[in-house]
Amino acid sequence: MRLNKVQQRAVYDLYKGNPDGSASYLAFRRRVFPLFGEPAVAMIQFCGMFVGIEVDGYVHS
Repeated sequence: MRLNKVQQRAVYDLYKGNPDGSASYLAFRRRVFPLFGEPAVAMIQFCGMFVGIEVDGYVHS
């Protein structure tokens, strides 16, 4: 999935806070997938929950 710079920074901030078992940032980044019905929103399974990252970088569960 393509992410804009703000979304990339949000994913990086999640990774730095807790890599959640990923060996590297690249492995963590590859877990990102688009939200069904809203492909601009990035989703990642993180610490037992699904986290959404909006186009403006807002992160929510």
